Amino acid sequence: MTSLLLNFSDDGKWRLDTSKSVSGLRAAAQASLVSVAAERGEYKAVPLFGTTMLQQGTAGLLSNLAAARHAANWAAAETLEMINSETPQAQWLQGFWLELDTYSPPFLGLRAIFQDATGTSQDFSFSL
Repeated sequence: MTSLLLNFSDDGKWRLDTSKSVSGLRAAAQASLVSVAAERGEYKAVPLFGTTMLQQGTAGLLSNLAAARHAANWAAAETLEMINSETPQAQWLQGFWLELDTYSPPFLGLRAIFQDATGTSQDFSFSL
């Protein structure tokens, strides 16, 4: 998988750098982060892209810590399935986890952990 570079900042904003590309674990991680924050079914070209986490949050269904953790786990599972179905097997993610760092409705602080087939890991923190 190869994609354009997304620069994420601490304030939750991101910028697409059209002059640089990334591949491998970094590309899969970027696509995963965008998918977690996108609504399932929003992109017709990739039907599995997106999760239900955003919809659950806007519907008020993440009203307690257990519900938020469950939604994060489900979003990670949905995203891992999508990434691995859209990339060659040699580039599959071995694991993708979303850990809930902070629960402060209406915001969630999440730590995304990615692991490729070689066992190399990378993590990012972000808020929804």
